[in-house]
Amino acid sequence: YPVKTKARIVTYGTSSDCDIYATNIKMTFDGLIFTVNYINGAFDVKSKLVGKHNVNNLLGAIACSLELKTPVQDIIDAISLIKPVKHRLEIRHEGDLIIIDDAYNSNPLGFKNALAVLNLAQDKKTLITPGIVEAGDATKDINYKLAQEIVKVCDQVILVKNVSADFIYQGLRDAGYQNVVIVSTFH
Repeated sequence: YPVKTKARIVTYGTSSDCDIYATNIKMTFDGLIFTVNYINGAFDVKSKLVGKHNVNNLLGAIACSLELKTPVQDIIDAISLIKPVKHRLEIRHEGDLIIIDDAYNSNPLGFKNALAVLNLAQDKKTLITPGIVEAGDATKDINYKLAQEIVKVCDQVILVKNVSADFIYQGLRDAGYQNVVIVSTFH
């Protein structure tokens, strides 16, 4: 929508009609790589963060940095040092396992982003979740619909028993999904 201000407005995103935009976005278990395009050219950044939503988060910081005339190499270096917040799409390697720890996730978009990261795996994909537990009146609808996304990605689902997990279980059953286990606790 139009912003009424005399201040300079800088837009950022993933479409070329933005002042600063990302292209060539690649997501791996090691992080994000993308090209930042802006009025003076383009440069590549590498981040340890995963999840496509972090492209926009990083672009916001990059836009501010460019406006403040921060040298591009300083921006590239700083982004490479950013570490994931614990339990927020944190990738851990434990033996042969790759664990995507998104334990503090509590919204449908974040849940779907975590599934997109899980979908990067070439081997068996197991989801362990209690579902979205703090959704109020929308708990049933949100969790039931998440089951449709889970079916597309996961080879196995382990649900941690609660009301939200029950709704995911219903959605999985209605979709004909069989490989699900319900446990009383994650510990």
